[in-house]
Amino acid sequence: MTALDKAMDEGLSKENADKATLKMLPSYVRAVPNGEEGGDFLALDLGGTHFRILFIKLSGREAEMTGKIYHVPENITHGTAENVSHVNVERRLELNY
Repeated sequence: MTALDKAMDEGLSKENADKATLKMLPSYVRAVPNGEEGGDFLALDLGGTHFRILFIKLSGREAEMTGKIYHVPENITHGTAENVSHVNVERRLELNY
């Protein structure tokens, strides 16, 4: 077992997570993509200073992605959840998602 493997195991362990040097979260991924996936997907990522919107269209092994990154004003980051929801809806409407 390498040092990285050990650090990852410790980071995922409930008993040792608080003292782990490499913090980990379980992903619960049960399978890897096989190339037959399809559909339209919307990814929203609200970070500390940016709001990212990504629209992904999968058709077999083809993927088409469009997106935009917005700066999040300080009054929103320090505001209410309702303010954040309004920004989310406004930006999605701008992009027709």
